[in-house]
Amino acid sequence: MIEQSNLEWLARAQYWFSPETASSNQIASMKILNDAIVEARDVWNRQEQEPPFADDPDEWQGIDWNDNNASISQYFRVYEATKNGDRMPGGEAIKKNIWALAQAMDSLRKKWGSGWTVTSWYRPPAVNAAVGGAANSQHLYGLAADVAPLNGDVYGLQKFLDREWPHALGYGAARGFVHLDLRPGRIRWNY
Repeated sequence: MIEQSNLEWLARAQYWFSPETASSNQIASMKILNDAIVEARDVWNRQEQEPPFADDPDEWQGIDWNDNNASISQYFRVYEATKNGDRMPGGEAIKKNIWALAQAMDSLRKKWGSGWTVTSWYRPPAVNAAVGGAANSQHLYGLAADVAPLNGDVYGLQKFLDREWPHALGYGAARGFVHLDLRPGRIRWNY
């Protein structure tokens, strides 16, 4: 298991060499180090992830995952997280993650004032690979959802979420969705 402190140390090690003055051997070493950091981060991210918050950690256990219309939260249902039951989460940790993400999205969905549709939430590995998802996509863990507003204002929703969402956010409005996930920090990127 990779400890977070080791991962931070590896990231700091990238700055030992200056690319402007480095020899070809140092540049080769930097590339090897960079590859090791990328691999270490992937391993770190694949370790079982606990949602960053949960008001009632046992509430998620009462969800009937075989009932597509069962509520996960105030605004989200099982069919949205599982693509109408075609993408059933196998492990308890994934179900708990789905529940935690739904709780986090609820307050913003209420504040937005109109409905959202979920275009992608939980993805099993085979589905994630088929759609070209990242090897360590947060969708694999139930920690990410791609959403679009029912009122059609996807750019407005993206702007709203950029301001309000304290976690990772992918700007996908040009492709018809906004990506939300529970990684800590204001991580932002474009699709």
